[in-house]
Amino acid sequence: MGASTTDRTQWIDVAKCCAIFAVLIDHTYNYLYHDERVRFVTSFSIGLFILTMGITSYWSYQRYEGSILRKLWKNCWRILRPYIFATLCMGVLYDKGFFLSENIYRLLHFTAMGPFYYVCLYLQLLLVAPLIFYFLNQGKRGGVAVEAVGLLIVVVFSICTTKRSDILGLYGGGGKLFGGTYLILFYLGMCLGKHQAAFLVKKWMARLLFIALVVATMAWVVFYTRNQLQMDQVFPFGYGYNPPGVTVMIYVVLIACTLYYLEYAIGDNALLKRIFGGISKLGHHTLYIFLYHGLFLNYIFPYIGRYYVVPESHIWLKRAVWLTTIVVGSIIIEYVFNWVYAFIYKAYQPKTNK
Repeated sequence: MGASTTDRTQWIDVAKCCAIFAVLIDHTYNYLYHDERVRFVTSFSIGLFILTMGITSYWSYQRYEGSILRKLWKNCWRILRPYIFATLCMGVLYDKGFFLSENIYRLLHFTAMGPFYYVCLYLQLLLVAPLIFYFLNQGKRGGVAVEAVGLLIVVVFSICTTKRSDILGLYGGGGKLFGGTYLILFYLGMCLGKHQAAFLVKKWMARLLFIALVVATMAWVVFYTRNQLQMDQVFPFGYGYNPPGVTVMIYVVLIACTLYYLEYAIGDNALLKRIFGGISKLGHHTLYIFLYHGLFLNYIFPYIGRYYVVPESHIWLKRAVWLTTIVVGSIIIEYVFNWVYAFIYKAYQPKTNK
C-alpha cells in the first residue's frame, strides 16, 4: 500500500509513530490517567506494528536479490543489536553491577523488561516472512484465490497456536508460536504490500475514503468501548488484546487504512505535508522508544518523584513532560548507542598500512 515498492511511504512511519504513542499511553495507565476506556482506544498499538511490518517485509523481499539467509540474519541482527545493549543496561541497573549468568538468562528469556516480549514476537515473524513471501509469489495460477486459501490456513494455524502453544511463558504474542493471531495481521500486511497498486485512487476519492474511514473507525471505537471484547466470544480466537481477537484486528485494519488514505488526501498541501513528514520522522525511532520507555517509567520518573510530586491540577503538564522526555531521551540513547557501536566496530576492523 504505497506509491512505490522502492520508496518508503510516509504513512508507514506515521502509523508506527501512532502505535508507539499508543504503547506509551497504555503503559502509563494509573500514572497519567485512570480511565479504563483509554486503554481500549490504545489497544491497536502492537497490531499496527505487526501489520505495517508485514507490508514493509513484502516490499523488502520484493526488491532484494541475493542470499535469503544472509538477509534474514541482517534483519534479525538489526533488532538483536539494540536489544542486547538494552538488556545489559537494564541488568546493570537491576543488579547494581555486571553479572554474566543473570544477563545471559535475561537475554535468552527476554525478561529484562516486560515489553521485551515484543522482541521475541518480532524475531519469530522475521523467520516466517521469507516463507510467506515465497508462497505469495508462486506464479499467477490461482491468484487471489490461492492467497485466500493461505489466509484460511494461517487463521486455523493461529487459532491453534494461540490456544495450544507457549514460548518461555512470555506475555502476549511473544509467548505464542509465530505470535498466535498476530500472524494473521502479518500475513494480511504482506498481502496488502503485494496488492498495493489496487488501493491507488484519485485524490478526490482518497479524501472521500479518508472521511468514511474516520467515521467508521470512530464508530468502531464507540462499539469497542461499550461492547469491550464480548464480540470475540463468538469466534474461536478466545478474546483478548494480545494476541488480538477479531475486535482488535478490525480496529487495527481500520486505523491502517485511515492513515494510508490520509497521506493521499493531503495531496499537495505544503503545510500538511510538512506536518505529516515531521510526524513520520519519529516513526524511524520507535524501536528504541519501545526498548527504553521502561527505563524512564521504572527508574527515572520514580526517582524524580521522591523529590517532586506534580499536583493533580497540572496533570496535562505532567503528561506532556513525561511523554516528551521518554521520546527525546530514547532517541538520545539511540544516537549514543549507534556512535559507541560504530566506534567499537571500527576499532576491531583489520588494520591497513597507509
